[in-house]
Amino acid sequence: MSTDPSVKSRRSVQSAASATSEGRGSETRCRRRYIVRRRHELLAVFNTLVDMTSLLDGKVWKCRPAARALAAIKKHGRILAADTRAVVRPGNAEGDALAKAVNHDFRNHLTVILGNADDLRRIASKFFLEDYLDEINQLRVLGHQALELVDGTATQLRSEVPGYLRGRAEGASGLEFPTAPALVTGRILVAEDHEGIREQICGFLREQKHFVEEASNGREALEALNARPFDLVLTDIAMPEVDGFGVIEQLKSDRGLEDLPVIVISGNSDLRGITRCIEMGAEDYLPKPYSPAILKARVDNSLEKKRLRDIAEHQHRRYDELLHAILPNPVVDELIRDGTVRPRRVEGVAVIFADIVSFTRFCNYHETRPEIVVQHLGTMFEAWESMASELKVQKIKTIGDAFMAAAGLLDSPPDAVLSCVRLGLKMIEYTQGLVDDHSRPLGFDLRVGLHWGTVVCGVLGRSQFLFDLWGDTVNIASRLESQGRPGCVNLSPAAWSHVSSRVRGEERAVCQLRGKPDPIEIVQLDPRRVKWIA
Repeated sequence: MSTDPSVKSRRSVQSAASATSEGRGSETRCRRRYIVRRRHELLAVFNTLVDMTSLLDGKVWKCRPAARALAAIKKHGRILAADTRAVVRPGNAEGDALAKAVNHDFRNHLTVILGNADDLRRIASKFFLEDYLDEINQLRVLGHQALELVDGTATQLRSEVPGYLRGRAEGASGLEFPTAPALVTGRILVAEDHEGIREQICGFLREQKHFVEEASNGREALEALNARPFDLVLTDIAMPEVDGFGVIEQLKSDRGLEDLPVIVISGNSDLRGITRCIEMGAEDYLPKPYSPAILKARVDNSLEKKRLRDIAEHQHRRYDELLHAILPNPVVDELIRDGTVRPRRVEGVAVIFADIVSFTRFCNYHETRPEIVVQHLGTMFEAWESMASELKVQKIKTIGDAFMAAAGLLDSPPDAVLSCVRLGLKMIEYTQGLVDDHSRPLGFDLRVGLHWGTVVCGVLGRSQFLFDLWGDTVNIASRLESQGRPGCVNLSPAAWSHVSSRVRGEERAVCQLRGKPDPIEIVQLDPRRVKWIA
């Protein structure tokens, strides 16, 4: 029985239309799977970018230019994360709108982020924040990673290569079974009341070479945290005795534990609980049922951030200690806050110079044993610095075997000249009393000059800072020392006028100071003859 040709033609058209429809449906499904994957990849980078800015927040807030750049990066990182959740959705698989939004809007925000990250690098060099260059460079790396993802997304969504999209989307199955070792190992506390879940999580973490301790409720977790140090806490929310909220609250109220990262374990449906924990200070969350790949990624990420945070804290402490060892405290505060130190003209400053008599001869005698020279000089300088600190006198610098200090400059003592007189007398007595390893006198003596007046002060240097003083007051104090009598504090008339009612036993001499037209009468105080008047 023959078939009407027109019927055959209609069937052929219907079959072709059906095949075309199935092809389009398959491509749409493929694009949706790809978008789901790319959404999570983008969110991972944007969230890490925002977290990295939080690591730097507490370190650079005193430096206003750095704080502004960091705030801009954080702001646009958060916008990108929010836009990713709102725009990069499977429902937007059809058409070109998603590709346009990603290519235009996302690139604009990333341009701002990368520009501010480059600014941060320059600011770090200018404002002495080099210790944080690793974190700043990581911001740039994350920005470029995000840019590559954005460019790839826009290109691939517009391409007619469904096979490529399908392969990318379907390749995710291998992520569920991580075999790579942990990036950073640490001491982890797992608080979970469900024994089966607790054993699974702890077993997996131990396979990753972490040291793991278990707690079946919040009370046990808090007891462990108070007894032993940990690098990370994984805690369920709903637990007997003390729940996850209580654990986080206790941690964040303890100065010793407030920076300990916490990952919350909870079901996906408990969004309110997860949100509350994050707002309380939790680092991340792990959904139930958990994926080993996600568990590994979030533990690795939290431990790495803690490691970077610990390094940053250590470097910050060292940087702070070094700055305070080089510069006076008020100068350090101004330098960190403003990135520079404003030069000042200060009146009523007592400047003291001290120099070891015949130290060059001592160096020449021990020229084959330089360690002896450095040892004795280091011992004297350390003792002098300690004496100056006790008397509220600011050490300015050492020049060879000479020592310079000032009072009334930044943190003023009640009587600047009197403090310097006491310092000079103590330094002389200490230096004259030094002995060698066999208790034999070293024979050192000290010559000290002291003047009172107006100085100009400021910070010089770029890679090596120096806080220094200038002016005629400094010159006179230096010449009183170099032309004065050894074993005495040699005071100018201006300096003596501030302490003459407090001291007796002085001697006087006339001295022609270099560079001055007329001789002056200087007052000499020998510590063996000085008497203090109450």
